[in-house]
Amino acid sequence: MALYETNYPESSAKEAKKQAIKSILINSYLSADNDLALKGRIEASYKDLMGFDLDQEELKNFNRSPMFLSGNDGHGKTSLIKDAARSVAELLDMNFVENPKELPGTNDFVFVLYETSGVLSTTELGGIPAIDTLKRPDDWKEKGLVDDNAKDEYEVLSKKALKQFEALNQSRIGVIIFDDASNANKNVQNALLSLCEEKKFQSSSIGQHTTGFLTGNIGSDGTYVIDPSSALLNRVESV
Repeated sequence: MALYETNYPESSAKEAKKQAIKSILINSYLSADNDLALKGRIEASYKDLMGFDLDQEELKNFNRSPMFLSGNDGHGKTSLIKDAARSVAELLDMNFVENPKELPGTNDFVFVLYETSGVLSTTELGGIPAIDTLKRPDDWKEKGLVDDNAKDEYEVLSKKALKQFEALNQSRIGVIIFDDASNANKNVQNALLSLCEEKKFQSSSIGQHTTGFLTGNIGSDGTYVIDPSSALLNRVESV
């Protein structure tokens, strides 16, 4: 089972945080495309962290599967990832912006904590149903292709992305934690995995530059309240 048990000694916690920082830096580097300024900052930060340059072999062998931290409630899983994200923001000399209510600035590092425990439907994750308007271009009537009395606007059903997701999508770099993912409905778990791996689900997108993490709480008897989906257990990163 590819899980990281967080009832750990201090040395293991430090190693897990370092691995999380490394994952954020490399995923962001691979997704930066033509953002050469950001790439340069990531390269310098990686060398400060690891003590050596980020080379092509490291990039080639990078495991882009999301980290899944699992353990008893209150053992610091979420705090560990949040601290890692904040550390990356500091390394890159960027503003750490948590759960933004507006679109981010060019020097904002976006961090989103999304609570998933007990979520039963993928509706919110895929985009909230909303009424939108389609407008017909003027030349249809000018060319006599539709009747002069034909409507120019039509109301249609579409989906609107969650504010937090769109903030991530419009950022240069970001991190999202899907907290207590193991205790969400199995269909929801699979949707979360799609957002972490593909960076999208239905009408929602969080951007390739966003690094996704999952956490899971285990009960006192060592089991989950809801059995995690096989996809969630088999397609995450062993730490």
